[in-house]
Amino acid sequence: MIEARKEGKSSFFVGRVVDVGLPTIDARLVLDQLGEQMYGEFDSLAEEYLCNVPDEQVKELEKWLNAAFKMWAEKYGHVPDWQEIADQERIEVE
Repeated sequence: MIEARKEGKSSFFVGRVVDVGLPTIDARLVLDQLGEQMYGEFDSLAEEYLCNVPDEQVKELEKWLNAAFKMWAEKYGHVPDWQEIADQERIEVE
């Protein structure tokens, strides 16, 4: 607050610095894309391919895909190296 006052500011912001982390893979979207790819190649033969995968199996696949992506991103340096500011609060200089 002292620095803000010295610089003639009437307010400033504070917050927490938070790593953005890795994006997550949605396994249901991956399965949908694979189903569409197969339909594009094999037409009606693949119409129902991967359409009825139980949620439990989708969650398991999602866990594996995200774990593999994390290892790959860490190995090749594709982990985001920036942060965001969370819980910002404006402080008025008195």
